[in-house]
Amino acid sequence: MRRRSFLVSLILLLGVVTASLGWAQEKKYVLMAPSWGPAQDQAVIAAGGTVEFSHARSGLAIARSSAPNFLKDAIRGKTIDNGAEDQVVQWVEPLREVVADGDLEGEAVTPGDETFINEQW
Repeated sequence: MRRRSFLVSLILLLGVVTASLGWAQEKKYVLMAPSWGPAQDQAVIAAGGTVEFSHARSGLAIARSSAPNFLKDAIRGKTIDNGAEDQVVQWVEPLREVVADGDLEGEAVTPGDETFINEQW
């Protein structure tokens, strides 16, 4: 009987540990702001994440975090406008490949037929 209660306790403990590790899995997020700078970096850090990449002028950034409420906390500070969990998509080969007939560049550029070719370039 004692051995059975030990095994049940061990199984429950392993279940709790496994579940808690599942919740703590690190996720990747795409974040948006009018521009990206130190204030946005601090908002990510305060929410429990790290910035992997950011572009100042576009206001886009990639962040990682294992905090369960990271996205909500990061946006709450008003320095980050919006964001979403990054999605990994499977590349699918096209069903068919479209190949143009002939040399497109040779057909598209016809200097002999263009009156203003020298003025354009």
